[in-house]
Amino acid sequence: DGKEVIVVSASKSGAEAALALSRVLEPEETGPVAAWINIVGALGGSPLADTALRPPTSWVARSVFWLRGWDWAGMVSMATEASRERLRGARMPGSIAVVNVVAVPLSGTIGATVWWGYSILRRHGPNDGAVLLADTVWPGGINLVSIGPDHLFAPRGFQIGRAQAEG
Repeated sequence: DGKEVIVVSASKSGAEAALALSRVLEPEETGPVAAWINIVGALGGSPLADTALRPPTSWVARSVFWLRGWDWAGMVSMATEASRERLRGARMPGSIAVVNVVAVPLSGTIGATVWWGYSILRRHGPNDGAVLLADTVWPGGINLVSIGPDHLFAPRGFQIGRAQAEG
């Protein structure tokens, strides 16, 4: 109808939005998109998924997915090699402004929900508890960095560092 839209995605849906906007949709289909706000997008997948896809961890992970009724294909799509290959060479139309919102937690501000992931990912580099920070940024976009929050932007009262300090 001639109106512009702003696409907003978070976490895993960031990779899906990036794929749709850069490769799947035709130029006339992306015409109404003025901007894409990519909030902690898992554009390059996550080494956590790589771990979950390998036995023996995969046995436990598959069981959890099955019990919760989740689709295992979602986990498979988060593998780093497949994720990076899927977007390699992808180009965002120049008419779409990209804003990357990057959560940069400090070791004392990691929420309990992602603390385990943060600990595992530390050997791979800076991360938000679920994804490597470098894999959350679409190249050429404007980066808004939030120091302190983790991948889930958890309220400070629920974070490990604070609980330990008060405990």
